[in-house]
Amino acid sequence: MTKEIQSDIGFADGEIQNYLRDDSNVTVNVKAWNGETVQVICRDTIGIEDHGLGEISALTRDVGSTPLLDRVLAYFYEVTPQEHPYSSYQFQDLDGDPRLEIIAQSVEVRQL
Repeated sequence: MTKEIQSDIGFADGEIQNYLRDDSNVTVNVKAWNGETVQVICRDTIGIEDHGLGEISALTRDVGSTPLLDRVLAYFYEVTPQEHPYSSYQFQDLDGDPRLEIIAQSVEVRQL
């Protein structure tokens, strides 16, 4: 099941500027369509897959299975548990494909 993450400005027509990993948190800076910066802080991150920075259309949360989520869980657990605290957060490109996918427990969205 996929759910779109909302922000006051919105992610459509935004562009990923950069991301930084600090311990188990990843902070993604997105330049919004109006020039403001939206910061997404991913808490307790255990996996990242980068398909190139650039324009995005949305940030989504997938609580089901994704190939990256499955690989990361298999790495961390001897037997993959049925229930776990992780989700796949995807910054999607204009075609709806993941541009940046982060496996984390939660996200916090801030406007700077």
